[in-house]
Amino acid sequence: MTNRESRPRDAWVIFPIVCLIAAALYVLSIAPVAAAAEVLDLPRDSVKRVYAPVIWLHDHTPLRKPLEWYMALWGLH
Repeated sequence: MTNRESRPRDAWVIFPIVCLIAAALYVLSIAPVAAAAEVLDLPRDSVKRVYAPVIWLHDHTPLRKPLEWYMALWGLH
């Protein structure tokens, strides 16, 4: 098997990893964005709309405490 033939299979391995990293970065970005929104006096509705899935995770899963701890690191409550 040549290097060229193995590339499509490699994409199937890399794609889920990239998606997991992107999802983790999205969840972790809520705190700095919320902190910046407070400092810059941005509309909270916009931030809530973008981070609605993370807010849902906070409200409906066991991630409540870890998310609250993470937000507290950024000086948010």
